[in-house]
Amino acid sequence: MAHVDDQAVLRRFLLGLAEGMNAAAESVDRIEETMEAVARAYDRDDTEFIVLPTVIIVQTGSGEEGRVAIRTVRASFRFDQIAALYRLIEHARRGEVDPADGIRRLNAIGGMRPRHGWLVRTFGHAVLTTGLALLLAPTAEGRPSPSSSAR
Repeated sequence: MAHVDDQAVLRRFLLGLAEGMNAAAESVDRIEETMEAVARAYDRDDTEFIVLPTVIIVQTGSGEEGRVAIRTVRASFRFDQIAALYRLIEHARRGEVDPADGIRRLNAIGGMRPRHGWLVRTFGHAVLTTGLALLLAPTAEGRPSPSSSAR
């Protein structure tokens, strides 16, 4: 477990992790569960999260020292960004990431350029779509065979 002195930085880090998970299209229940585990790793049992599909609210502390942070989510991540985000989350779950460094890493993940150009990405989407079509209608004509509809 890691103790963090600057609670504002930790709050921004937790908010950024939750925003990233939301951009990765993770379920709100899983985001809340993960954020609570990360907060515990940083000795913040007094942290509460409200996660909705388009907004995240983080409250740290209570009474006079309590603070609330709100973030609206509009981003979506590619698979390479999602993989990098979850590697960061695994380190954060163990309290191994300094929150300020974690914020820098989150910014780097958000700013990652696509690994391939538009032509390769378009070809990849075409292959994926073809594969899904074959799963749904696995015949050369793209429609079910007469023998499968007679069942």
